Amino acid sequence: SKGWAEGGNGTAELARAVVAEIESGKSNFKPLYDWASPVKEKI
Repeated sequence: SKGWAEGGNGTAELARAVVAEIESGKSNFKPLYDWASPVKEKI
């Protein structure tokens, strides 16, 4: 993204891509650890 150089205008394309991905309903998210694990194990 060009956000650093162009501010908000530089991130517009990235924002549209993120919104499109969210709205698609597809997700392959898998956490790297068990959510129930203690914080010390997650770090």
